[in-house]
Amino acid sequence: MRLFNAEIFDEHLEDPAGAGSGAISSVAWACLLARAETLRFTFLVDGVTGSPTLVVALIGSNADGYYQETEKYLYQNTVSSSTTIAATYSSTDVTYPPPRHLFVEALVFGAGTKLHIKVWVCGRGPQLLEPIPITTATFANQYAAARMIDDEDHLAGRKQVLKQGASLFYPPELILPSQKWER
Repeated sequence: MRLFNAEIFDEHLEDPAGAGSGAISSVAWACLLARAETLRFTFLVDGVTGSPTLVVALIGSNADGYYQETEKYLYQNTVSSSTTIAATYSSTDVTYPPPRHLFVEALVFGAGTKLHIKVWVCGRGPQLLEPIPITTATFANQYAAARMIDDEDHLAGRKQVLKQGASLFYPPELILPSQKWER
């Protein structure tokens, strides 16, 4: 078993018209989160304007990509100031069977409300929920690849802060099946 701890979500949410607004975690983390045995979430909420209702949910999908098939609420309440919220999820939860992909979704409701939310997750994995071919990468390499894809999601902002000549190269063993590299 491997332990991991990562920031998977960092969003500014705003609901100017009262119709609701939200964001979802990167697809890079969806497969990895679904394979974990137990997940512990920490939500850091700050920059609160007004009294928004914050909803944080786990969205399960067995399709390749985001498609909501199941939903489990981790948090649903009004926030009026900066706060820290904790939640857990276990793949043994009989009321929410583990899907193939697991996304974290944050929604804010309330006219003229704003907030900033960061979601950190600690987990232990992998728990193999379905047969995986022998050539699949190790959990450590899948974790590194998920970090790499998440980095690419934020590449435009990071290009502005990289030093001149800095490299964004990732070694191929992070992407290709690990057994080719670990023999």
